[in-house]
Amino acid sequence: MPVLTKNDPEITKYQDYIKNADFTSVTQTLEWGHVKNNWDGFYVYLGDIDNPTAAMSVLTINGLAYCSKGYVGDDFDVDTLDALVKEAIPALEERNCFLLRVDPEVPFNEELNKKLIEHGYTMRNRNLPLSEAHSTIQPRFNFVLNIENAKPEDVIMTFHSKTRYNIRLAKRKGVTIESGDTQDFMDKFYETYKVMSDRHDITYRPKAYFDRMVEAFTGKNMMRIYLAYVDGEVIAGSICFEYGDKAWYMYGGSLNTHRNYMAPHLLQWAMIEHAIADGKKRYDFGGIFGFDVSDGLYKFKHGFFKDSKYLEYIGEIDYVLDKAGYDKFLNK
Repeated sequence: MPVLTKNDPEITKYQDYIKNADFTSVTQTLEWGHVKNNWDGFYVYLGDIDNPTAAMSVLTINGLAYCSKGYVGDDFDVDTLDALVKEAIPALEERNCFLLRVDPEVPFNEELNKKLIEHGYTMRNRNLPLSEAHSTIQPRFNFVLNIENAKPEDVIMTFHSKTRYNIRLAKRKGVTIESGDTQDFMDKFYETYKVMSDRHDITYRPKAYFDRMVEAFTGKNMMRIYLAYVDGEVIAGSICFEYGDKAWYMYGGSLNTHRNYMAPHLLQWAMIEHAIADGKKRYDFGGIFGFDVSDGLYKFKHGFFKDSKYLEYIGEIDYVLDKAGYDKFLNK
């Protein structure tokens, strides 16, 4: 059976495939499994391990099995998903899973949605009210910037004029950017992240979660931590992952001081410039949950998209193994 665990001798071949596939995500790597250390994991592939045709990294906890932003392959295809699920079923049953959830970065379209339902999957996308946008594990709506073969001077002209102004303003006020992937960078970032979370009265992940990112990703050219300085003081920070064909802004933070220095705008521009230099095709600003400028997160991210709309993904594709357990999970 083509199912591996992280200690399998063939797992390095699996990792090589995940890294080089056309349709992939950093959340499908073993490194991400290390970050999510309270989850168990198993790894499914199709074909021969020396030349897989598709793969699916699955993390499990309390009966929930989750293939985050997967599967991995040349492209997304329902028949391929079916084949991977079929291979995964014994491992899912062995772990008493009631659900396998998959949420690929595939744009929503009615034909695909209909086909997935016809193949027996339960879909969670437009059947959810916008008021429940937070009820999916990953946001369904993201701002994703096309930077394929782009030049920085052309990309910046696609931003709203106010965003370009704020980037220039940060530079004029003396904001400088440094980046790295060490524990020291993470420690400094975390302080900005915690302060920002407290300011907005939102929950935030514990320090150990971010420390595991350092353990998993340092030295692998997959994660960069960006810090914005003024007069030697860190006033804002962000974390960006570069993997496959995209760069993904995942976390950000800023202090309560120097907020008029517009450091978050300059941080975004630094990450975009690095992604362009690295030959990435996409820069993902991450999800949104509001849909107009009354929502601060939407307003900030939309400033980098003068003529573009957010991208709507297909949503959550649920393969239900135990209907009673699934219903309880949804209603808890």
